[in-house]
Amino acid sequence: MMFFLRVSVCLIFLVITSSVQGKWYSTSPGNCRINENYTPCTQLCPPTCEAPNPTCRVDCTRPSCNCIQGYVYNHEGRCIPSTSCLRQMPIRCEYNLQCPSRFSCTRGFCVEISSGQSTGVFSSYASSTSAHRHQVQFGSLTCTRDKHCPERKICINKYCKMFE
Repeated sequence: MMFFLRVSVCLIFLVITSSVQGKWYSTSPGNCRINENYTPCTQLCPPTCEAPNPTCRVDCTRPSCNCIQGYVYNHEGRCIPSTSCLRQMPIRCEYNLQCPSRFSCTRGFCVEISSGQSTGVFSSYASSTSAHRHQVQFGSLTCTRDKHCPERKICINKYCKMFE
């Protein structure tokens, strides 16, 4: 009876372990998804949008599917070009100059600027997981940070603008 119980516990453990590891690891070349290739080693900390260059050891005792060069795993576990992460993960900033072109520093994160419009919708992030959308109306005060603007205004492209 005790032997049967031990075997059952081991089998349950193996099933749970293989299903959890299945998100990142695949054991056959036919199971690799788009933008993945089959390699002889497993990356224990695969590159992601949140951590594109992880420092973690590689396990060469089992092969697996890994993102191809220049690609990282997104929050859904799919390999995407690392340059696409900018659109998915906000960049922290204090000044507009710290953001890429066509982006401005809004509430501590770089957000894309809607060009050619007097009013646009911008996303600003209160945290890396929750997004708030603000309707922005253009103002006239100059600024480099949100804190340089009066209450209910934010700094976009060096100008304080109203938001709702």
